[in-house]
Amino acid sequence: MLAACPCSRPPGLWSIAALLMKNTTLCLVLCLFAAEALAQEPRELDSSITEVTVYPSSARVLRRARVDGDGVYLLRGLPGELEPDSVRVRLKGGFVAGVEVQRRVVDQSPLERIEKLRATRQRLARRLEEGYGSMTVLEQRGKHLDVLLASTARAQRLALAEGRVEIAAWQARQRFIADSMRTNRRLRRDLQWTQEDLEAERIALDLDLEGHIGRTAVPIHDVLVKVAGSARAQDLEVAYIVGRAGWRPLYDIRCDAAGKRVTLVYRGEISQVSGEDWQGVRLLLSSAQPERSARGPDLLQLWASLFDPRRATGADGSSIRASLEVALESEPALSSLGYSGGADDGYSQVLEEGLSVRFVVPGTDSVESGGSSTTVEVGKQELAVRTEYFCVPRQDTTVWLRGHAKNEGRWPILAGSASVFFGEDYLGQAELGEIAVGQRFSMPLGAADGITCERIKTADFLEGASFFSGTATETEAWRLTFANQGSAIHSGDGSVRVVVREALPRPTDDGVEVKLTGLSHAPSKAERWRKDAEEFSFQTWELQVPLHGETELRFAITVEHPESQPVSYREGGTQ
Repeated sequence: MLAACPCSRPPGLWSIAALLMKNTTLCLVLCLFAAEALAQEPRELDSSITEVTVYPSSARVLRRARVDGDGVYLLRGLPGELEPDSVRVRLKGGFVAGVEVQRRVVDQSPLERIEKLRATRQRLARRLEEGYGSMTVLEQRGKHLDVLLASTARAQRLALAEGRVEIAAWQARQRFIADSMRTNRRLRRDLQWTQEDLEAERIALDLDLEGHIGRTAVPIHDVLVKVAGSARAQDLEVAYIVGRAGWRPLYDIRCDAAGKRVTLVYRGEISQVSGEDWQGVRLLLSSAQPERSARGPDLLQLWASLFDPRRATGADGSSIRASLEVALESEPALSSLGYSGGADDGYSQVLEEGLSVRFVVPGTDSVESGGSSTTVEVGKQELAVRTEYFCVPRQDTTVWLRGHAKNEGRWPILAGSASVFFGEDYLGQAELGEIAVGQRFSMPLGAADGITCERIKTADFLEGASFFSGTATETEAWRLTFANQGSAIHSGDGSVRVVVREALPRPTDDGVEVKLTGLSHAPSKAERWRKDAEEFSFQTWELQVPLHGETELRFAITVEHPESQPVSYREGGTQ
């Protein structure tokens, strides 16, 4: 019998043998590669923060480190506020083969640090208490000076009416009152700034204490990076988002003494308790909000059914009726508001990026974690302004000054707080809304010195219905007296124009009729006031008040209604 030739073996057996040999070789290669990778210890990197983009309630931190080619590298001790999903690593030459974020905890801060923070906070609390006491005294003194100014104005009017003219004495008293008011405002301004700085320090200390007390451990993060395809030393960039950080816009509105131009100084107040200090970094202030979802909500189907009492409660008797409320926050893109690049307006750089804008802070700056907030100046622009005096006597008889301007810069004005100055005098705080490029807006410039308003009710009576009409009539008559003792902004002859606004009752029922009668001056017919008159029943007068003189506005409001149905009044709200 002939021996079987190997070539005659079934081909399936040769294929199986060859596959086993190949798989064995592959397994050996993979095991060797894995062993080499496991044996390779990560090399710890020294990294430094070079740039921070601060958002309203978070921040993007950019670190740089030097790597020496392929290998596994470790960035140790990144802050606990780091969001692991936000970590991004970039390498220009070569590629990043893997990134792993590891969380661990370390022992809490020593008690000595906590006691030191508590002692510092106690000292701050005492200084704040002393400051608020001094502020109360200054405010009472300011009110006394306001009363003194008003009484002096009344005395001057009485003396003029009686033919007694004491110009030198009047001028001396006015100078004394004006100097005293300026000194009082300067002292209050300086004290307010000091109190604001102390409050910021106290808040930072509270946050620092909060981070130390009641915690058994402090979380931190390590980032493990695998670099491949890099045969030379080069820079590695690691970016991540941290919470408990943010910024808010602050403004200085400085109007010149002539009331013709306003300097708008734009600042950003930055604070952070992220767990790491930002020392000598490039700062960018962004209006973006990465902590919000990138996707808006979907519209839910809404059903309407006839009420069935059998389905009004659940099996256990609890109510299953629910109210549906959908609240959407609209945040229009700045580009749709008219933002566009333009000529240099005193800002180092303004970057438009679709739905947000970033302000690049000139140079470098430092922001300590848990320390006082840091305020940086972003830039400023000069605005032409048109000023006017206005008064709303129904709410407040103070005569105020405001300016109208147009945002002619190349950047939008974000909503924020503003410190208002007129000349060298600090007038107080005001709020600015978001103002697009090219948009006109109003800015408060404080109370007007030397212009007073007196509001007196001259009549208040109710007429009963006649035998035939059945209609009752309520009447209120008012006299407003505006006096001009000399103001900073005026026309050539020293007179001033005051915009006076009054709210008439707006009927919600057909049986009520409101009339404006007994007018000494007709309301303004200017287009700017027409909408308010039609929609809100706001009446507006533009009165000219002569220097060292008075102008009176007299009017009566008559409300007719059925005698059997009295009228009730409420302010604000809708019908």
